[in-house]
Amino acid sequence: MTITNAEHVTDYKIKLTFFDGTSKVIDFEEKLNDREIYRPYLKMKKFLKFKIDHNALRWPGNVLDFHYNQLVKM
Repeated sequence: MTITNAEHVTDYKIKLTFFDGTSKVIDFEEKLNDREIYRPYLKMKKFLKFKIDHNALRWPGNVLDFHYNQLVKM
């Protein structure tokens, strides 16, 4: 299955839509607080720069990304 769309909902929540039409809202705040290297993404301006790339949700800088398999388990 692939990710077809990602949109910011509110705070650190992103709604993901998948190829089969299903969708899921994931709150990334806890994940961003988990590791020191992720904490700069708590700045909303940086957090909002996510994109879908190679079936993963990625942020610039090659530090933070979540692949489809990770996202469906969240």
